[in-house]
Amino acid sequence: MSDISDKIIDLEENILDMKPTFVIYGAEGVGKTTFASFAPNALIIDVEGGRSSIKKTPNQPKILPVDDIEELGEIYLHLKANPDEFDSVVIDTITEVEKQFLMEIVDRRSAEDPTKDPSLVTQNDFGRGSTRMRKMVRKFRSLDMFVFLLAHEREDKNERGIVRKAPAVMPSVMKDINAFSDFIFCLEADSSGNRKLITSPAKTIRAKHRIGNLPGVIELGDTVEACSVQRILDMIEETKYQKEE
Repeated sequence: MSDISDKIIDLEENILDMKPTFVIYGAEGVGKTTFASFAPNALIIDVEGGRSSIKKTPNQPKILPVDDIEELGEIYLHLKANPDEFDSVVIDTITEVEKQFLMEIVDRRSAEDPTKDPSLVTQNDFGRGSTRMRKMVRKFRSLDMFVFLLAHEREDKNERGIVRKAPAVMPSVMKDINAFSDFIFCLEADSSGNRKLITSPAKTIRAKHRIGNLPGVIELGDTVEACSVQRILDMIEETKYQKEE
């Protein structure tokens, strides 16, 4: 057995020094990218071209457009080799990453088998896509930085007819993400542009927070500055030792 002495560390005094992982989901255009762009010293991996939405923000995070989904592996290796370059990484969005993984798998299998319908995604394709997604998000989650996984929302109806909102990824991927993420937040907006962040689970909402005593619903208001993840990080730190209801 190898020596483990150099791997043993003291527990961090500041809870945010543990660099938690966040999943933030919501409808298209609700403000997920703007919200996450306020993360400390952030790199936004722009998979679906949504960076124009943060032009109106006072902060200017670094942007890395992704034209080829295979670049994600190279980006992960770069961030792991250069841990002091950024404090946060934002993947915008994992819904689009999953879609591109599936498209790539279907295209490859169609090229190998001309009889395969390129418009048909089989259960085998979904299985391969799920495996790639789970490996990808786990790698980014292991980085020594804040990790923000943005996602579109989906609505699932159970056998009793109850509709529940959740991140728009495959169920097997969601199971993994739910296990290792520290926070799952649902971002919503009303017709007047007032935004709110749902942090606790309900019958119709998938959400959670492991650390701190956050309100179940946080009203963010309608200004760009108010819709900021930094506000939530401050609230987590302020309530880290408070008992959750």
